[in-house]
Amino acid sequence: SIIRKSANDSPLLFTTTPNYDTIMNTGVTWMLDQFKPKKVGYIYQEGPLGVLMGEGVKKALSAKGMIYAAEAGYKACETAVLLNITADHLDRHGGMDGYIAAKRRIFSHQRPPRVAIIGMGCTPFREHWDKGTDDLMIDAAKETFASAGLDKEQIDAFWFGTAQSAMSGVPMAAALKLENKPVSRVENFCATGSEALRQACYAVASGAYDTAMALGVEKVKDSGFQGLNAFPIPNDGTNRTLTAAAMFSLVLPAYAEKYGVDKDELRRTVARIASKNHHNGARNPRAMYRREMDVDAICKMAAVAGQLSVMDCAGVADGSAAAIVCRAEDTHKYTDKPLYVKALSFVAGNGSGLIDSTYDYTTFRECEAAGVDAYQQAGITDPLNQLAMAEVHDCFTPTEMVLMEDLGFSKRDRKSTRLN
Repeated sequence: SIIRKSANDSPLLFTTTPNYDTIMNTGVTWMLDQFKPKKVGYIYQEGPLGVLMGEGVKKALSAKGMIYAAEAGYKACETAVLLNITADHLDRHGGMDGYIAAKRRIFSHQRPPRVAIIGMGCTPFREHWDKGTDDLMIDAAKETFASAGLDKEQIDAFWFGTAQSAMSGVPMAAALKLENKPVSRVENFCATGSEALRQACYAVASGAYDTAMALGVEKVKDSGFQGLNAFPIPNDGTNRTLTAAAMFSLVLPAYAEKYGVDKDELRRTVARIASKNHHNGARNPRAMYRREMDVDAICKMAAVAGQLSVMDCAGVADGSAAAIVCRAEDTHKYTDKPLYVKALSFVAGNGSGLIDSTYDYTTFRECEAAGVDAYQQAGITDPLNQLAMAEVHDCFTPTEMVLMEDLGFSKRDRKSTRLN
């Protein structure tokens, strides 16, 4: 049985169980005594059993002088759940209170969601020569507001993620013409977008705000540089530099040596990752690269760093994306398809990898630690079988390969043939 508050603050009672006599005589009566509603709606399942139970509910309500209304079908409800109540259950637990205490222990490790995403939007990611940073933010924000059915005045606070396109929250406030709204700019390398969403979620979960928007944007194709630039800024090529592609290329030889995998075989494994990602991109109208790439073609490309070819490296694109979050208990005001945030985790390393003699370049310890924390928050114990989808960072193909292990989808002792 599930009870929730309806629009007029009348608890709505939903019952479904094969244990007809017990639920009618014990469960319904107990709930009516506990909640003392003035009006009860019974939503029953289609078929004879639903009709039969409806008569039982009507009888129980009539005995207490309560108004009764029935409706076929199903509606989402919230709050308490009572499962499979039978006489022996009640005898075993010493009554309804003992039964409820036992059920609460079953779900004690789970944390109810406190925040939900109610609207999202994003631009295509490509070379937007005809658009500036403001244009991209406006496009993403408009789609997000429409998705949630809200306008900017209904958003309490904003988080703005960008690594190179702004230095404060003012550019976002100016582009969206925000008045007297808090706008915080955040930057955290490749985690900048998720960091904006994380902080927006925490702000709502804390009770400081009822709604918040996280928006990210980058406009770098006009810069003349070859990608996102961290300090030191790239020079004229006469000085020694270490590119991101070069750093991530170190994963492949280290992995091959540790697990005894043939280097050419491992090269083909990461090429399969690139081919799979291009397969997905070809079906996504907002993706930058929309052509499928054969594994053999990727392997035959010239290397740009170590064994990595250009298609093993993420492209650099202009684009913007946004999401609106609200308190979980308020989602019914905006949508019937909220995305509840079950866990958020972020772990920063201390930069000791280059000088740590125990680091072998075959794992990303911070990602593994963040995954363990997030799984614990969400009650996930078997990620391979409990998660329906994982979208992992694939800046370079070895990254995705290692994350499959760091996030618990593949055992570390597997050879590349089994990883495939």
